[in-house]
Amino acid sequence: MRNETIPEDVVQTVRDLAGRGLSASQIGPQVGKTRSAVIGLCHRRGIVLRGSTCGPRPRRPQQETRLEPKKRGSAGGTITAIRAKMKARAQAPCAPPAEPAKIAPPIESADTAPAPDRPRIASVVDLEPHHCKWPIGDPRHPDFGFCGATALLKDDGSYKPYCADHDRQARPRPE
Repeated sequence: MRNETIPEDVVQTVRDLAGRGLSASQIGPQVGKTRSAVIGLCHRRGIVLRGSTCGPRPRRPQQETRLEPKKRGSAGGTITAIRAKMKARAQAPCAPPAEPAKIAPPIESADTAPAPDRPRIASVVDLEPHHCKWPIGDPRHPDFGFCGATALLKDDGSYKPYCADHDRQARPRPE
């Protein structure tokens, strides 16, 4: 976008031509500008073009709208009455928060328990590429962690996600 200053005489010419009811397409060639440049100039300077959809519009007086009841027995009312009810509800004190649900401690089965001789990593932040990433326990419980044993080595030199025991559990071999 070019930052071009338009001479005041060109602005006055555009103002006069727009006042006579010419469109931006008709004004552009007369002042040596494109239609878009004329529209942008008019927008920035507050000049109203013929057929312009922007600019100041006369406001219609606001009428109070009455809502029609949907069915027999439903409460209708004016919009202002409904808004007043909604405002009153918003300002009303809220009920005290309910007690949080109790979470049962994680149940460790033989499938999820770490081996007793293996370290247990406390969080995902402590894991390194050579650690087993088998989750132990419930992720919502503070004792949640990972196996942390040395993971299996792949042929390309990188590590598998699990140690030998957990790799067998994750990928059962056909018998």
